Amino acid sequence: MPGSEPCRVLAGDGLRGGPLRDTHRAAGHDEIDAGTLHSFTLATDRRRIDYIFVSPHWSIFTAGIDRTAPDQRPPSDHFPITASIELAR
Repeated sequence: MPGSEPCRVLAGDGLRGGPLRDTHRAAGHDEIDAGTLHSFTLATDRRRIDYIFVSPHWSIFTAGIDRTAPDQRPPSDHFPITASIELAR
């Protein structure tokens, strides 16, 4: 979750080679309505618990949360997260 120790380590100086970037934030999104856990109800408590982190070697184009649920039947208890990235030149 945002602010948790694992997130602080991944996005901070706790890694050799420098911090990782959160694709969601780097793509310009904030934490408002960023919830990913819905426990098969399709309703979240707005907390984001799923992340895609990348090293500075990657360019981030888009990131998002896929909230589609065909026939209101989600395949998981989490909404999938996505990111379009490319190895920086």
